[in-house]
Amino acid sequence: MKLASSLILYSTTILASTASLLSEEDESENDIELIYSEVAYLQEEAELQTDLTFSYENDYDEGPNLDVMTTALEVEYGISERLTIGFELPYHRFTETEDDEEHTIKGLGDIEAEVAFNITKERDDLPAVSISAGMSLSTGADDISIGTQEWELGLMLSKQLQEGFFGHAFVSHEFANGIEEDDGEVDEREFSYGLGFNKEITDSTWFVFELFGMNEKEESQDEEETSQQFYVAPGVLYENDSGLVIGFAIAIGLTEESYSSGSRIKLSYEF
Repeated sequence: MKLASSLILYSTTILASTASLLSEEDESENDIELIYSEVAYLQEEAELQTDLTFSYENDYDEGPNLDVMTTALEVEYGISERLTIGFELPYHRFTETEDDEEHTIKGLGDIEAEVAFNITKERDDLPAVSISAGMSLSTGADDISIGTQEWELGLMLSKQLQEGFFGHAFVSHEFANGIEEDDGEVDEREFSYGLGFNKEITDSTWFVFELFGMNEKEESQDEEETSQQFYVAPGVLYENDSGLVIGFAIAIGLTEESYSSGSRIKLSYEF
């Protein structure tokens, strides 16, 4: 009888722990963000977040000077505690300068749609883990759009390492076939990866440090080109009394194929 009671008690404890793992709220702050990279903390149910980013990249090491400016509006909505959907609408401006001659291309980029699912909530010995799947639609301006659909799969992990200190990691894979270029169509593959950290300075201010990179491969009928970019990006996030989060980071390229430098301003607000 005692053995049966012990087994029942043990089974009940296991079931209760499992239910708690699947249903309990994430004890970490869902507002924790990075400036360049994604985190595993998703939107709460019925929560709407808008992000407005202003990005600048410059490449001046070799050949023509290239300036890239991108303004992007991103909207995310929590369908449930574990499921978030979102879309992003970018506007690009490319300026190439050589021998005092300037050539500019600008216009709307392709709309990007994404769905993200939280697999596990964060616990003392377990990070928050989320996966994402996204696609871009060929809706941009003629000189900006890649001319075909692009797909992306991602994996994000986030963990509170100590009080006021969070760590994050992500990997993603993008692929597209039949991208239109001047010399014909190419297939593109991109593998991205990175680490990020948030350190609380005050109740409203966070120091952010990110390391991220990407390996790109373009294939056409005649040739194959590969490149590797890697960046280090320190920054800061500040939340004012009305709940508006303002972020700023500087990205420094560490490989020959990287942009020489860049910066990003990020404005976030939750409704």
